[in-house]
Amino acid sequence: MPTTQTSSEKEHEDFSIYQDKTESKDVDGNLTMVGEIAEDQNKHNVLGVAGMFHIFSKETNISADTNGNVATKTYHSGNEFGTRGESHNLTATKDVNYIEKIEDIGANAVRAQDQTVVVGKDSDNVQKQGNQVFVNGKRLDHLHAKDLRKEDEIHLGHKYIDIDREFKKLELNSNSFARNKQSEGMQVNFNDMNNRYIDVSNAKKDEFNNIYVDLDAQYLMAPQPITIKGISEEKEAPTIIVNIRNSNAGLTASTQTRLIYHDNVTLSPSESHPRRNKVLWNFGEELKKLDVSSGYMMGSILAPNAVVTLNVNVDGNIVAEVVNVKGGESHRWDLQPSKPKVPKLPDNEFIVPPPLPEDPNKDKPGSDDPGKDEEKPKSEDPNKDKEEPKPKVPNKGEETPKPENPGEEKPTPPAGDEEQPEVETPQTENPIPSDPGDKPSISDEPVTPHVVEPSKSAIVKQVKKETSNKSASDLKTIRPAVSVTATETSVKNSKTNQNDLPQAGEDKTHLTLAGLTLSLLALIAGIFTKSKRN
Repeated sequence: MPTTQTSSEKEHEDFSIYQDKTESKDVDGNLTMVGEIAEDQNKHNVLGVAGMFHIFSKETNISADTNGNVATKTYHSGNEFGTRGESHNLTATKDVNYIEKIEDIGANAVRAQDQTVVVGKDSDNVQKQGNQVFVNGKRLDHLHAKDLRKEDEIHLGHKYIDIDREFKKLELNSNSFARNKQSEGMQVNFNDMNNRYIDVSNAKKDEFNNIYVDLDAQYLMAPQPITIKGISEEKEAPTIIVNIRNSNAGLTASTQTRLIYHDNVTLSPSESHPRRNKVLWNFGEELKKLDVSSGYMMGSILAPNAVVTLNVNVDGNIVAEVVNVKGGESHRWDLQPSKPKVPKLPDNEFIVPPPLPEDPNKDKPGSDDPGKDEEKPKSEDPNKDKEEPKPKVPNKGEETPKPENPGEEKPTPPAGDEEQPEVETPQTENPIPSDPGDKPSISDEPVTPHVVEPSKSAIVKQVKKETSNKSASDLKTIRPAVSVTATETSVKNSKTNQNDLPQAGEDKTHLTLAGLTLSLLALIAGIFTKSKRN
């Protein structure tokens, strides 16, 4: 669809062609109505509804064989026109003609086998008499009364086609096409004058399914052929728009334009065309006069402000302000619309991807990093400010302290006992729920972390190491302090009653430390005595 081409509801109301229920097969052989074909061309064809006609103009003069249909504001004169042969045309089985005003026309002018002619509502010189049609009192040999209609019979008070408005759109489209640069991948080689070619095989199409070629007007003026090759005949193949540059106000075309399709089929002028028309020659709005004087042109012509005069064969659409067919033959070969392939979704709905699964830790504290365990609140240690001995790793051969079960009270071992103190791991007792649906409550008492105490043998070794280097006089200073400490500890222990002893589940760390202190003092005293004896 061209960038400047638009379609509105108001336009559909003004154009009675969109309400035309005349039956016809489309280019693909499907039985439909002329109005539906017009709708489709207005949306997808770079020429709009003009693409449905061999000649689309404001004024038309025919004095040579014209093998095609006509849409024009004024038909000045002409003997013979109408589509024959087999081609890929948009209205495949119905030759639709629109002539707003007929000044003069030949008796054999309208000759198609299956045709319809729509004339302007003010065409008083066109009359029906029985099954015959008369123009200016002259009977038309091939047109029957049933095939003639006035435009307001289709949609009262509306033109069949507003040609002036269509030309405004065509002029805008022509300018829009001319602003495009040559498509990437296009190969143009005119080095050999006898083998000038344009290869579109690898040209990159734009978003509207068009590809563009830049061609200087001087190449059309030379008599040597120009070949366009690599054309695809597929329905969705891009439209090839050849922008003619530097044509100034007037141009005389003398070349032969040859078209070679991707299957190496070459087309030449004929009433029948076995391939689709995909070529548009865009001459822009500045061109005022185009004469096709020799050679021939294959493909449609867009010159919205020019007078186009044909003296040789032209196959395609001829869209110009004025069209004069003077020599040779012209053949209808409708430019095919380019519809890009757009994937269709079920029921024309968008496919919405399923939502991502929710993070189970999203609303939990401390779960910013998925996969990490929830951070547990830390319990305050009642002995936080007390200095505790640092644990030491037991040497090889030493026994590893065993954890103490909760609720069991272990007596403090005597000083000389070789039994190692056990490390207790306090646990919180949970009440058994009375009801199966109840959840066990958690004790509010702080949990005291267990401390790994050093073994007695490790302490003995450390003391021996420290005292081995001391003299007897140094050791004498230790004995009084040991005696005092032991005495104070004994008195303190003697005052301890049963109520002061920790109960099950309470912290026993201070008892363990007291026992270790007594053992240490006893060991030091024994070592001192042994040293004195020696």
